[in-house]
Amino acid sequence: MKLAPGFLDDNSLEKSPSDSYNADQQPLFFRPGPPARPKPLSKGTPVKIVNILGSPRKNGTSARIARAFTETAATYGATITEYPLNSMHYRGCQGCEGCHTRSERCVLLDDVTAVLDDLHRADIVVFSAPVYFGDTCGQFKSFYDRMWSLIRTDAGEDERGSRLLPGKTAVLILTHVDAAGAHDDVVQRYTLHLELFGFEVRPLVATGLRLQSSADVDAQLSAAAALARELVRAG
Repeated sequence: MKLAPGFLDDNSLEKSPSDSYNADQQPLFFRPGPPARPKPLSKGTPVKIVNILGSPRKNGTSARIARAFTETAATYGATITEYPLNSMHYRGCQGCEGCHTRSERCVLLDDVTAVLDDLHRADIVVFSAPVYFGDTCGQFKSFYDRMWSLIRTDAGEDERGSRLLPGKTAVLILTHVDAAGAHDDVVQRYTLHLELFGFEVRPLVATGLRLQSSADVDAQLSAAAALARELVRAG
C-alpha cells in the first residue's frame, strides 16, 4: 500500500533510538570509528552552506549571528540554502527505526526531508538556536532528533558511524540570557553529537543577553563574519 506523504504504517513503530544498544550497553551511535579524512573541494567549486535557523523569532539573536556568517560567506562565492524551522511543517523523530530497517533515510516525508537531504551535499552547516530551559528550543530539538537517521547503527568497530561524507564543518551557534558558563553542558553535548556525525565543530556562543531580539551581539556578529572568511577562504 502506498502511504500518503508524512505518514507511517503501523508496523513501522518498532523501537526508539534509545533502545539500540551494543553488548556493553552503550548506545551504538557513541561508537566513534576511525577519524574522518577531510573531503577536498575541487578548485573553483563554490562552498555549499546550509543555514538551519532554529529560533522562533525571525530576527532573533541566534538568527542574526547565523546570517552574519552566511552573508559574509556569500561575498566570497559560497552558495547558501536557508531553512527557518519555525515556518516549516514537520514532526520530531517517531522512534520507528525505519531509517535503519528499511531505508537509509528518514522515512517521514515532510519539510525536514529536504533539509536532511541537503546535509549530504553541504560543505558547511550552520546550526543555530536559543537555549530555553537548559536545552535548545523545541523547533530545533525536534529537527535535531530527526538527524538520528544520519547515523549508522550497523557500523563496525573500525567503521565510521555517520552516513554523511567526511570533511564537513558545523558552525554551532547558541544564545541565552544566563551568565557565561551557565549552559556549557549544552554546548558540549551538541558538539559531541555533531562530531559523531563527522563534523568539525566550530561553536559560537552568546551569553548574558537581554530577552529582546535586538540585544547587542556585535562581538558575536564580528566573530561569525571572521569565521566565515576563514572557512570559505580555506575551502
